[in-house]
Amino acid sequence: MYPDCDEILKMAQDYDIIPVCREIYADVITPITLLRKLAEPKLKIKRCMARKAT
Repeated sequence: MYPDCDEILKMAQDYDIIPVCREIYADVITPITLLRKLAEPKLKIKRCMARKAT
């Protein structure tokens, strides 16, 4: 995932919206697996933001 959690926290001081990207090789996974992989970054970002709050 780019940017990583530390970079997101730094950018959050200046920006309201931070684009996040992740490369996924779709030719070797099933559609269900792809949906699960797309959901993972949301969880990581939520954990990252929770870390910021503490």
